[in-house]
Amino acid sequence: MKSLLALFLISFGLSALLVPAIRWAFLRLGKLDHPGPRKMHSVAVPRSGGLAVFSSYLLAVGLLALLPAGGNYVFERYESFLIRLVPAIGIVFLTGFLDDWLDLKPGYKLIGQLAASSFAYWAGVRLFDAPPGWEWLSFLATCFWLILCSNAINLTDGTDGLAGTVGIVSCIGLIAVALRLDYYSLAFVFTPLLGSILPFLRSNWPPASLFLGDTGSLTLGFMIGCGGAALARRFPNGEGLIAATLILTLPLMEVALSTLRRLLRGQPIFSPDSHHIHHQLKRQGLGAAPVLLRLGLLSLLGTTIAVLQIWCNPWQRVLLIIPFVMILAFGIAALRYPEFNVLWAAVLGGRIRNWLRHQILLRSMEEELLGALNMASTQLILQKYAVSFGLLDLRLNLAGIRDQAKNSELRGLSTYLVRIDLPLESWVKFRVPLSLKRTENPAADYASLVLRTLSLQRLALLQPELKDASRQYSKVLALDQSW
Repeated sequence: MKSLLALFLISFGLSALLVPAIRWAFLRLGKLDHPGPRKMHSVAVPRSGGLAVFSSYLLAVGLLALLPAGGNYVFERYESFLIRLVPAIGIVFLTGFLDDWLDLKPGYKLIGQLAASSFAYWAGVRLFDAPPGWEWLSFLATCFWLILCSNAINLTDGTDGLAGTVGIVSCIGLIAVALRLDYYSLAFVFTPLLGSILPFLRSNWPPASLFLGDTGSLTLGFMIGCGGAALARRFPNGEGLIAATLILTLPLMEVALSTLRRLLRGQPIFSPDSHHIHHQLKRQGLGAAPVLLRLGLLSLLGTTIAVLQIWCNPWQRVLLIIPFVMILAFGIAALRYPEFNVLWAAVLGGRIRNWLRHQILLRSMEEELLGALNMASTQLILQKYAVSFGLLDLRLNLAGIRDQAKNSELRGLSTYLVRIDLPLESWVKFRVPLSLKRTENPAADYASLVLRTLSLQRLALLQPELKDASRQYSKVLALDQSW
């Protein structure tokens, strides 16, 4: 414990010196994050604070190795995991740094994160140990988890202080879980990280004078993901992965909501927008500090439950987590996302069921019309499905053969007339009641299907005596090219 305290103090002191120095250097270089349509800040701010955080982190670990006796003993005992992890940390750190300076395309960032995840897998970071021949599955799952965590923390870095606060709370949670489970090498990894982030948070507190940037947010998320994967592998009964998921509640929830929102809108899931959780809270009139307080408390609550569930049996763990999930559900509803409101109304209001019924009717009507052998059966099919769709007063004239539905009642109803003109002077008319209000449009879909199925060739096939007329009609169309 004394060595962990020494490691914390060294990293804290180095970060307290490097943070203002890095800020000054980037101000002089003019490498600033300027205000924009999706930005929450109103003045230009340096955005590579992660350089100070992780420089102090690596320097603290290096200085610990030079300490005599106790410090050196701790380093020799627990350094192997960290030393193997350094190349992976370096790759994701370089990826974020280049993105801050050069604005990398998403594909290049993904390649950098995949390379870092591959090195981490080689270092021993794995979600689970796969049986022989299935190692590829463990590799893919680990890479997905690490990339997910990296981008999850990155998404929270959109308002002052939030990514740093989530990072601090996550480090405390991982250290507490690691000490409780006698996993000291993991505590050795995250103690200096905690000390490095704390001085930065002072500069990142609203109003921020230094941003973490992708240099810091991607690397921070990657390291926290490595900690979660290490817990999951060390304790395969579930408490390790559950702890990691609860610690990362806010970032993972942000990723899930952003992905679902964009899918519902038909947008690419990697497209940027200004509808993240902190954006929604600010649209409701909250300032930067209240937003940070609310989301910080949510992250702290998830981390506290992550630590407490270590002592629980499976049933106690479920009883502890269910109320937290309910709190998250109410919180998501309070964000008032229009995408989720519409989806919720569709599920509970029967719109999905009505849509399925509508599509089934359309498919059935099309198959029956294409399978009809004569005009009489075609008319019966049109009448049957007009009733099913709620259409009234159906009147038909198919190549001179007229018919009219007998079950239409128009008294006291407000309707409008729809007429569909077909080849060979054929037509179909019906009335649509104004009260027919559904998510789908039965009148338009019915009309479109009639036009698509009752073509000139189809009408001629159903009425053999019209074959000569249809051929003559086709010749006229072929010869008349004036249009």
